[in-house]
Amino acid sequence: MTDSRNYRRTDDMKATKRWALAAAAGLLLSMTVVSTASANHPGQGPCQERGGGFYGGNQGGKQLTRMLRHLDLSDAQKQQVKAILARAEAERPGRDPEAKRAQMERHHQLMKAAEFDEQAAREMIAAGQARMAEMRLKQMRVKHEIMQLLTAEQKQQLQERRANRMKRLDDRF
Repeated sequence: MTDSRNYRRTDDMKATKRWALAAAAGLLLSMTVVSTASANHPGQGPCQERGGGFYGGNQGGKQLTRMLRHLDLSDAQKQQVKAILARAEAERPGRDPEAKRAQMERHHQLMKAAEFDEQAAREMIAAGQARMAEMRLKQMRVKHEIMQLLTAEQKQQLQERRANRMKRLDDRF
């Protein structure tokens, strides 16, 4: 009786050791991937987006290019789209690290103040919303301009793809 209990305990201990070893190996592997990604892109974390935005780059630009990918654009349309996107990218204001740093400092000061300044918080929120609204307006203007390049058949294709996507979303939720 004692032998079977000890045998079971030994098996449990071996399984626990194997699990701990596998977890440690996984952690080591993930740390290696993160450090490699950081080394390849100094100043960028593994989850931070480099460049991009709506007009191109890693994440946001994909929504526009994905929209056009399946439409079989003519060479002339492709050139016009490239010109529109290049112009929009040139008009986009550059990033201002000093302004971002100042905004973060104001936020930090607001959080560590003894009394919460609701008016200052509202002003910070309103400024952020105004920037986002302006950016979204520019995105919509570019998308509209590109939509005007499409033929009636391409617009119909796009409408069908949107309907299918919405149906899939409805099915999912």
